[in-house]
Amino acid sequence: MLYSAAGGRVKTLDPVKADDLASRNMAGSIFDTLLQYDYTARPYKLIPSMLSEMPEVNAAGDRFRFKLRDDLYFAADAVFKSKSERKITSRDIIYSFLRFADSRNHSPVYWMFRGKIRGLDEFHRKSQNLAAGDFSLYDVVPEGFRILDERCFEIILSKPDPRFLYMLALPNAGIVPQRAVEHYGEDFARHPVGSGAFVLKKWIREY
Repeated sequence: MLYSAAGGRVKTLDPVKADDLASRNMAGSIFDTLLQYDYTARPYKLIPSMLSEMPEVNAAGDRFRFKLRDDLYFAADAVFKSKSERKITSRDIIYSFLRFADSRNHSPVYWMFRGKIRGLDEFHRKSQNLAAGDFSLYDVVPEGFRILDERCFEIILSKPDPRFLYMLALPNAGIVPQRAVEHYGEDFARHPVGSGAFVLKKWIREY
């Protein structure tokens, strides 16, 4: 059995809403990210986590191509009817990033990607006019994202940013399943479904 201190009161387990250290640390245990740090290297460097290899970067430094591993699944949950529905695809990655820009989520960490990915700010503006249960905007992928196939996708920046890949290793960039988010709604922050090393079994909240 492993015991770990959260470092404070956990407020939320939704990665796009976690702006305090305790919540980010706990979310990082439940949700996986595309990249992670190799802490044994000196100096520290990024290595693949959900990816089969490091992203390809074009000469201009504003287009990144990613390839997912083929063994990625979200944790078993009642919202999924079969294991195939739990398979993580490029669509899940794009959806997870778009959630930052959905104004209805009031994400305090939207700054991570604001102004960086083409079309993301326009997605943010359009989301301001949508009702709470309207997810139709997610059906139209902004120009800054290109889904090549189920495992390969691209992210195109508004301008080169050498810090961009480092953002993808932060716990806030954890990948979430659209099916679970839409099913649980606001309760997703208390009923997280991810692909990380741990699964939440019980949360005794203190106020």
